[in-house]
Amino acid sequence: SPVSSTAEMTYMIRLDENMEKSLRSFIETIAQTEIYQNYAIQKERLKEEPDLERQIDDYRHKNLEIQQNYHGEELLQKMEEFEMNYASLCANPLVDRYLSAELALARMYQEIQKEIHERLGLH
Repeated sequence: SPVSSTAEMTYMIRLDENMEKSLRSFIETIAQTEIYQNYAIQKERLKEEPDLERQIDDYRHKNLEIQQNYHGEELLQKMEEFEMNYASLCANPLVDRYLSAELALARMYQEIQKEIHERLGLH
């Protein structure tokens, strides 16, 4: 078997059996939410259109690149150009439904993280 570096071993944390069971239950609960169910449906529909999937990946990559590399007025200008360049993609109902479902799932995930941090006092 491959030998792990000390750094890798430092971050390897085994959840105890109780935590594993609770985590599986939590994940199942998330998978049963309307938000996740809608996301899964939209993702399956998108898989039938590989070209649109690729365009959405490009859209995400470019959006992230702009958000990370520009600030202030220049960011606003770049985002305006970005939105104009991708307007036709986002006008596609399949793409719009997928991106909306993905955003809703991301917001749910953020809310879960926020609750965990607040309840554990990890501000």
